[in-house]
Amino acid sequence: MIDSSADCIKVLDLDARVLSMNAGGMKTMEITDFSVCQGLLWPTFWEGEARAQVEQALDAARAGQTTTFEGAARTFAGTPKWWEVRVSPLRAPDGAVTRLLASSRDITARTVAKQQLVEAQHQLKTHAQVLEVRVEQRERALEAFVRFTTQVASSTDLNDLATAASDILRDAVGGAISGFYLVKGEMAYPVVFSSNTPAEVIAARRAGLALSAPLVASALARRGTAFVGGEAGRLQSVGHASALSVTAYHHGDQPYALFAAGTPRPEWTAQEQAIIESVGRGLGLALERAQQSRQLQERTAGLDAFVAFSEASSTTTDLLVLARAAVEVLETTLQVVSAVYFELDGDLWKARVWSEGFAPEVVAVLTAGLPQDAPSSAEAIRTRQAVFVPGWSAGSVAIAETEAFGAGAFYPCFVGDTPRGLLGMGTQRAGDWTPREEAVFKAVGRSLTLALERAERAAQLAARTVQVTEAARAQAAFVAFTEAVGSETDVHSLARLATSVVQAQMDEVSAVYYERCGDVWQAVAWSADVSPDGAAQLRRGAALDAPNFQEAVASGAVVFSDGWNAHAHALPETTMYGAAAFYPLVIGGETLAILAVGKPTGLHWSPREQATVRAVGRGLGLVLERTAQARELTVQRDALASRTQELLAANEELDAFTYSASHDLRTPIRHVMGFADLARAALVRNQPEKIGRNLDIIQQGAMRMNGLIDGMLMLSRAGRQDFQPRMVSLEPLVVQAQQDAQLEFPEQVIDVQFPGGVMVWGDGTLLQQIMTNLIGNAVKYSTRQDVSRVTVQVDETETEWTVAVHDNGVGFDPRYGGKLFGIFQRLHTQEAFPGIGVGLATVRRIALKHGGRVFAESVLGQGATFGVTLPKPMA
Repeated sequence: MIDSSADCIKVLDLDARVLSMNAGGMKTMEITDFSVCQGLLWPTFWEGEARAQVEQALDAARAGQTTTFEGAARTFAGTPKWWEVRVSPLRAPDGAVTRLLASSRDITARTVAKQQLVEAQHQLKTHAQVLEVRVEQRERALEAFVRFTTQVASSTDLNDLATAASDILRDAVGGAISGFYLVKGEMAYPVVFSSNTPAEVIAARRAGLALSAPLVASALARRGTAFVGGEAGRLQSVGHASALSVTAYHHGDQPYALFAAGTPRPEWTAQEQAIIESVGRGLGLALERAQQSRQLQERTAGLDAFVAFSEASSTTTDLLVLARAAVEVLETTLQVVSAVYFELDGDLWKARVWSEGFAPEVVAVLTAGLPQDAPSSAEAIRTRQAVFVPGWSAGSVAIAETEAFGAGAFYPCFVGDTPRGLLGMGTQRAGDWTPREEAVFKAVGRSLTLALERAERAAQLAARTVQVTEAARAQAAFVAFTEAVGSETDVHSLARLATSVVQAQMDEVSAVYYERCGDVWQAVAWSADVSPDGAAQLRRGAALDAPNFQEAVASGAVVFSDGWNAHAHALPETTMYGAAAFYPLVIGGETLAILAVGKPTGLHWSPREQATVRAVGRGLGLVLERTAQARELTVQRDALASRTQELLAANEELDAFTYSASHDLRTPIRHVMGFADLARAALVRNQPEKIGRNLDIIQQGAMRMNGLIDGMLMLSRAGRQDFQPRMVSLEPLVVQAQQDAQLEFPEQVIDVQFPGGVMVWGDGTLLQQIMTNLIGNAVKYSTRQDVSRVTVQVDETETEWTVAVHDNGVGFDPRYGGKLFGIFQRLHTQEAFPGIGVGLATVRRIALKHGGRVFAESVLGQGATFGVTLPKPMA
């Protein structure tokens, strides 16, 4: 309750520091953050005499007394206010005063009212003194007012009202001249002059009065009568008067009319000013009555037009029928007009419905279209209000062939924020539109807009109904397909299920499932109604750039093709269909298949049929995606197994490397160290020939050790190289390997036989190392033959390729064949066949990286066969 109070309630400590303040008080004091005043001394909020009152009240409260006073102080925002203040003590249970309570109530309004009352009483006395002086003036003014109101009591015609005011002013103010003006834009143009107005004044004022003229601007600002005289009046006149007056009339906030008067005398008397103001007020009341009468007539005419249009349009939601009703209501109600209804077509407003009264050349212009930036129609769209053009000019409004019209009008029909139509009206009568005509046009425009909104809502409701029906049909088709799928994961079986479900859910259709295969869409499954001849034609496939296939892939959405033209869409075997649909099946972000549906009866797809195609296509896409994910998991599992095997092999190689580091590398080091000692001894004995021989052996050991290190680095690089598999032609790899072997053994004749056109799956760079090592190994161990005959053989199964390299070399003891693929493992001496034993170990590591294996076969002295297996990728 305290927080909601508008009184500023504060708790102070005994030093008068602010401890707390209620929320309502903070708002009254214009404080948004209490921290700005917390802890401040409350007396500092006050100044002058009020501060002394505060200090006295605080002292009394500390002594246990409550004090009330009134004083002035500003809020924290600097707003001056008057306050009624009450300061009281707050006691502890033992009666001691521990805190002070200060409550301030805003009494600014009451105080100001008191002051104003005093001022008003003073003014009243002053006014009483001059009242007697003005009584006579008011009597004359009242007499003029009564005379005017009596004369125009039953008239609502502007000319009659203005003439009566001019006549009375002429008689009451000693020959004053006057004129009545209507405001248009920034000018006011004359309608009626008093009968005694000189011809030269009438001629000068025909051009109108500028609203910015000083006397006019003053009257507009006052919303009443303004006077001027002397030199200032003479300068604003047209050479006839020195004392001038202007009375301004408004409709709401907009200036509507002016009543101007003048006299040759230099100044207006007070009595004359009173009469002018009185007649001006009377004219103002008469104008208001006339305006109300016109508005009533306009509303009546508008209501009649609204009723007439509502009756004509109540039974239809067709836009052009509604527009026709609007045109007919305007013609019937106003009779002297022609009407037209436009709709936006691209950048042009094109006529859709028009009156029969338009000349053919005008109709040609209207149907060809008006530019969107045509001034009057563009203004109507911009302001979203009716625009009336009284002085019609075909050139200025940018509408050719309309020179016969004297006035035009446009009404924008918006549905929401979108301009849906433009209602136009024209008349060949010269001059302005009458208020009744404007009212009828606006009423019909509003009615047409409401009808368009109703038609759109009806269309949206109908579309929603169709959507609900489609959704129900689609749900049924989707459920039927998912029930048929069950746990099936075979892609082609799923495709056959989809074609059968489409055929079962729809009458007389055919369905075909296509997969992308090379440069064609290959048909792999179709519905049971497809004949054997039709199936044979489907097997030939469709080109990747067939229009509807290409459109479905590009858009990623189903394509419904009505009025099917088989030859235009590059599918000549489908001439029996009247409509076709193509649903793209996106798997892993790529369109890999398309479900095509053909309809032999009818040229169009119904909403129900479209919903069925979408539902089955969506279901098939989800199932194929799920199947692809399952295959991906299998591939990942196989890859993990391959990686495990590769790690096992790496561990074996690591063990071999450890052995080599402790044995194979240590052997040449021992040779180097031993023969270095012998060379040193020979140097002491001065035996130069022994020194040279020992140094040669040391050099050979260092070269051997360097070769072993290079081999280990080569094997390490083969294991770390990036793996980028794809279909690779084996022929260029074999050719390159033969060239490498010839460079290594330039004196040897090499004959390599291999099959052409073989493709395998693997990393091309790594496979090149396999072939180079296998063929180089075959040539090295057959150099004792005159010709090294090497045969590359490739065998293929459903799961893998086997690549074997046969030679006519020395062969090896098959009992030791398992050791050949280990690092630094050799069955021949360095002198017989130089080498370091890394080539076959590299082949094994690369084969394991591909998920394959290695093998070696031989009979001693009868050549050898080394090879690898390469698994095929998952489909």
